[in-house]
Amino acid sequence: MQALADPPIQRRRSHHPVSEAAVARGSDEVRQAYALLHHNSHFRSGSHGITIHHVDQKLELHGSVTSFYLKQVLQETLRPLGVQIVNRVVVA
Repeated sequence: MQALADPPIQRRRSHHPVSEAAVARGSDEVRQAYALLHHNSHFRSGSHGITIHHVDQKLELHGSVTSFYLKQVLQETLRPLGVQIVNRVVVA
C-alpha cells in the first residue's frame, strides 16, 4: 500500500512583519492541521481538496465540501490545535 504524501505547506503573505520563529511555528501548525485531517475518517483519503494557510496567527481553511456537516466536522477536527480558525470552506 502506498503512503500518502503530505500536502505542500502554503503560506500567504501578511502585511505585518513576522519573525522567522513565527513563520516556523505557522508551518508547524499547518503540518499538524494536515495530520489531524489525515486521522479523520471524513478527510483521510487526501482527495478532499482542502487547503490550509497560516495567516496572521490564524489558520485559514479553503476549498469545498458537500455539506454543512462536513464543514463543521472540518473545523472541529482542527480545534485541538488551539489557534483561531477562519473557515472559508464553501458548501457546494
